[in-house]
Amino acid sequence: MTTAPHRIGAPQPLAQHIGQMVAVYQAGLAGAAAAGRPDFPWDPSLDISGLNQPEPAQVAAEVAKRMDATMAGLHRWQTHPYRRPPCSAPLIWQSGAAKLFDYTAPETPANAPAVMVLPSLVNRAYVLDLMPGCSAMARLAGAGLRPFMLDWGAPGPAEAAFDIDDYINLGRAALAQTGPATVLGYCMGGTLAAGLAARYPGQINGLVTLGAPWDFAAGGGMRAQLRLAFGQHNGVAAETALTALAASYGHIPADVFQSLFAILNPLAFARKFRKFATLPDESKAGALFVAVEDWLADGIAMAAPAARTLLLDWHLHNTPAAGAWHINAKPVQAANIRCPTLVVAGQHDSIAPAEGALALAKAVPDAQHRLAPTGHVGLITSDRVAPPIWRDIGQFIRDANSSAT
Repeated sequence: MTTAPHRIGAPQPLAQHIGQMVAVYQAGLAGAAAAGRPDFPWDPSLDISGLNQPEPAQVAAEVAKRMDATMAGLHRWQTHPYRRPPCSAPLIWQSGAAKLFDYTAPETPANAPAVMVLPSLVNRAYVLDLMPGCSAMARLAGAGLRPFMLDWGAPGPAEAAFDIDDYINLGRAALAQTGPATVLGYCMGGTLAAGLAARYPGQINGLVTLGAPWDFAAGGGMRAQLRLAFGQHNGVAAETALTALAASYGHIPADVFQSLFAILNPLAFARKFRKFATLPDESKAGALFVAVEDWLADGIAMAAPAARTLLLDWHLHNTPAAGAWHINAKPVQAANIRCPTLVVAGQHDSIAPAEGALALAKAVPDAQHRLAPTGHVGLITSDRVAPPIWRDIGQFIRDANSSAT
């Protein structure tokens, strides 16, 4: 098989991933004396209780074997021939870095329900159109809808001072291109979509949020880590750090967010690349793994004011659920969302824990909700879970459009 050079080159930040792996395995080695105790709370990637004689040398050999397998999987990813195909959806509108793409199928009637999809601001939008056979946008088009995706793009000089208000205003401008539509938001895009629906309901037929945090004090995951990291002195130290980063780079670098994601699960890197090393060559699962890891490694910077709102106002002070979030100087109240609303959460989501995501459904009158047995990215990529989720979403959007006409 002819291999191609790597795309990004490494999960970002690679040094942190490897350092965390080594540190956790060192802790496992230190705990080897307790390996024979059935009640010892081994992490699955550390558990050595199956070894016949867990002597220190044997445990060290097992640790080395597992790390070697991880690095073999990393090399395999770097040299895998998969390449993401270019976007084929027409670009119908652009404002600075932001672009609006039309994924409507040619045979779809002009009066079919429209849906505008909002991605996160901290990851690339193309996860929603990841690869053939794994595309949320294609699923929406296949449901007979007119799907549009607003790609926020990487912030340039024109977006350096953007706050959340500016992205909300971009969403409103994009809706002017699509006409009345259901707004669907993934991850942070779902929080933005909810704010848009609460603050400017006139152009919105329905709201769908997918793995989108609302109550940032609920559950664990990233928000618990961020409260520990940023909570000292009511966030003053964190705000100082963000100001310094913005002064140095003109934005908040992608590595800042990727480092926070890595902290959530210190052994995720070791686990997934060790598993990838065992997948058959040219398997569908292998290609999907590469596509997802390419996306995760392809981080995106964030405008400093928006990053401050995300990390301090939302994560630390929980302004959306507390009713203290303001858009264009007016408060955002979930109870003001009157359009049909569907909230979808992942049962195993560590980025947007289900408790915090489903809080929106409790706050919005007559909202529907779904709890799916998957994680954050699996809401889009899971072969087993994603198809029924997106069938439900398609039906919900058709129903919401019917009630609006």
